[in-house]
Amino acid sequence: MPTVPADLLQLAFGKEAGTPPTLPATPVLLLARVTSENIALTPQVQNSAELDPSGQVRDSILTGASTTGDVNFEVSNNPWLEEMLAAVLRNDWGVGMYNAIAVTPDELVPAGLLNFYTVEKRWTMPGGPPAIHDYHRFRNCAVAQMAITIAPGAPINGSLTVSGGMMDEVLPDPNPIAGATYTSGGDEPVMTAPLVTELTIDAGTVSARCLSEFVINMNSNVRGIQCIGTLGEREKVLGRLEINMTGTVYFASDDLLVHLLEQDTFPVSVTITDSEGASYEFEFPRCKVTAAPVTAGGGTNSDVTVALAMTALFDEAKGASVIVRRSA
Repeated sequence: MPTVPADLLQLAFGKEAGTPPTLPATPVLLLARVTSENIALTPQVQNSAELDPSGQVRDSILTGASTTGDVNFEVSNNPWLEEMLAAVLRNDWGVGMYNAIAVTPDELVPAGLLNFYTVEKRWTMPGGPPAIHDYHRFRNCAVAQMAITIAPGAPINGSLTVSGGMMDEVLPDPNPIAGATYTSGGDEPVMTAPLVTELTIDAGTVSARCLSEFVINMNSNVRGIQCIGTLGEREKVLGRLEINMTGTVYFASDDLLVHLLEQDTFPVSVTITDSEGASYEFEFPRCKVTAAPVTAGGGTNSDVTVALAMTALFDEAKGASVIVRRSA
């Protein structure tokens, strides 16, 4: 039997609603623009401890299960990415900040909203035409973490971690969801490191520095609750939103090390764009350096670098630890 190629994967996220969260009757699913994924049901299985005269295992017991995995993608201006940004920051676009500070419809700030999604993988099976599709669906999935990585001479890459519930019991399902519509990810160009229009640390005092990598990591610390009488997780809860940034900086001055030793706070701003002018700006109004080792780790014919690490902190004046702004 022919194998199934990954190139024909369709990955979609449908937002759930209600208690318990479920897909609406006529759901809208957002198609993801992805480079790879490993979302799968992770079973918890243990061997029976029953003693047996044969000296062999008597049973294997399924005691729990959950859905976990990563989705990797190249960053572009598209509806799915904007929904995932809202999910990891626990809010919706255009919803106000703390301290009654208003935001525009094109701004996103953290809050305490836990969004759930049905994640659907559609495989195109061998044997067509007409095309034969097989669907795998995972319910009650939350976005636990997202990272955006910028490196010279490369597309800007992203990765998000899904923390989900059970896989649909009817496997495999050859039919699409009744009444569902799908929103395309579009064909906007991929954002690249050469088109980064702003990467400033401390309001520009070190913006002229040369960085060989910069990573934004947003972790919502979603965790599942397991209860007696339920296979897998019965519900999920939010932990503390933690936003960290790391970067490799070519060493030119001691500014970053001074920030660490004096425990200064300062703003950081990053704006990524595409070739048609669409952009996402990440403003971190109050940050601290958590590490800044200066080393010559590459040895001969290499450069001295700073392995920079920073944490974004809640800012009373802005009412948020991060503000994301989109521009089409």
